[in-house]
Amino acid sequence: MGLPMLIRIRSLTALLGVALLSAPALFAQNSTPRASTSNISMPNNPKALLDLAREVSGLTSAEMKPWHAKYSYQTFDRDGKPANQGTVEEWWAAPNKYKREWVSDHFNQTEYQNERGHFRSGDPTLPPAAELTLLSRITEPIPPPDKLAGYTIQHRDNPYSHEHFVCIETAGHLDHILAGPPFGLFPVYCFEQNKPILRTVGSFGTHTTLYQQVGSLAGHSVPIQLQIVDGEKSYASAHLEEGNLIGTVNEAAFQPPPDAVETGPNNVLSEKVDGLIKGHRIAGDPPIYPVESKQQHWEGEVDISAIIAEDGTIQQLMVISAPDYRLAAAAMLAVHTWRFQPFLLRGKPVSVQTQINVTYRLGG
Repeated sequence: MGLPMLIRIRSLTALLGVALLSAPALFAQNSTPRASTSNISMPNNPKALLDLAREVSGLTSAEMKPWHAKYSYQTFDRDGKPANQGTVEEWWAAPNKYKREWVSDHFNQTEYQNERGHFRSGDPTLPPAAELTLLSRITEPIPPPDKLAGYTIQHRDNPYSHEHFVCIETAGHLDHILAGPPFGLFPVYCFEQNKPILRTVGSFGTHTTLYQQVGSLAGHSVPIQLQIVDGEKSYASAHLEEGNLIGTVNEAAFQPPPDAVETGPNNVLSEKVDGLIKGHRIAGDPPIYPVESKQQHWEGEVDISAIIAEDGTIQQLMVISAPDYRLAAAAMLAVHTWRFQPFLLRGKPVSVQTQINVTYRLGG
């Protein structure tokens, strides 16, 4: 299905192959010509750039005009083989007023958000983790400021040798810094050289998203083709089939049918929510103490912010603080393999944001 004229396209050819905690070789030498999507200039200050990019990226800000979009998507299993194929279609009028429809062989659900609350019809659970990751990379690719409190926002050397990107890193605290942390330990956002157009974002703990084609809708960046990789394996991909502004909002479209069930929004809960029963770790590799850190007599606690999905798997990791980057990397490698009993709220599994602490002690 062709794209409406309102969507202006910027293309980028991508290659797959991400090296863990090293500069990924993701982009081919030759990219197709890129059309300008805005007249906004690039700030030199890294925090100002990230704030500006947040304003022009994504589709859920209060200033955004009502829109409609439909994406086809493909998810992949742990071995990188195709798993689930489907579509997600959304009609959005405001942050608290939207309708979202998931259709696939394995998951079918329609969400309704309006002044009365959040409702679901069809499958009663949250969408699978890969689908939720795709949705967040499309509608809100840059976290809100409160999610980055305590992190240092700084420039990062562009690791993509064949692309002229400007890159920003949101770095946690390291007690000992002998050299810069390896690429991928902390989330890195890379933008076009002269425009705040996001082209890739990720870290070891959050997957890497490649915005292979980007368009513009009402002054906001819109992914047309994106791919998410986990290490060297495909995780999910999506393509925009339809995208346009909604001229007249039909209020009836946001009213759920009689059989819809009122629920909490399809989002991640805080572990401090009343009534939440915490899950416990049931599987995963133990952390390894790096030899170099032992030789430097470095010990202490690696604090990691984690999102644990409904099924107990690790969905996202971000280092908050660590004694040094080797301990942080070793802890991330281990925690990435962990699995938990599901966290429960009123007897139902939920996705939760929590903090995981990995302790390293010399002689321990």
